Amino acid sequence: VILVHGPAQLTPPVGVTSIAVRSAQEMLEAVEKHIDAADIYISAAAIADYRPKKIFDQKIKKQDGDFAVEMDRTVDVLKTMGGKKQAHQQFVGFAVETDQPEKNARNKLKNKNLDLVVLNNPNESGAAFAGDTNVVTIIGKNDSAKIAQQYKLDVSRAIFDALIAQKKGEGSDE
Repeated sequence: VILVHGPAQLTPPVGVTSIAVRSAQEMLEAVEKHIDAADIYISAAAIADYRPKKIFDQKIKKQDGDFAVEMDRTVDVLKTMGGKKQAHQQFVGFAVETDQPEKNARNKLKNKNLDLVVLNNPNESGAAFAGDTNVVTIIGKNDSAKIAQQYKLDVSRAIFDALIAQKKGEGSDE
C-alpha cells in the first residue's frame, strides 16, 4: 500500500509507504510514479482546484481598498489517472456535492473513468468530515448503495465490499 497525502500529522500503519506532497502537481507526479503497479487506486484527497497565480516571498502589507488574488486551475489528478487506467485496475473517487448530488457524482464517475464514487453530502444529517462517523452513498456504474451513519472504518469496509462485488460481477475471482 502506498499512501500519497498532503500535509498531515500522521503515522502510517506498518507496511504502508507514505509519500507527502504539497501541491496538486506533486500529487500527480507521485501517483503517476506508482499507478502502473496498483490494482486499486483510491483518490480521497481534497486536492485544491486552484492555486495563486503569483506567489509572494514576503507578507503583503495592508493597503486601502480591496485586494484580489488571481488564481490558476490546478491539474485534475483523478481525471488524469482515469485516462491512464488499465483494464485490471479499479479506481475510486470521492465527491462532495450539495447541488444535485447523485447526478453530479454520476457525472464524475463517467467523466473520470471511475468504478465507484463515494458521495458525501455535507448537508445530510450525520455526514461529517471531522468526526469518526459518516453517511455516504457508494455509486457504481449500474447501482448505488446508501451507507447509513457508521464509523469511517466501517464505511471503508463497505467501499472494499463494493469493489469486490464489482470485480466478481465481471467474472473474475482475483
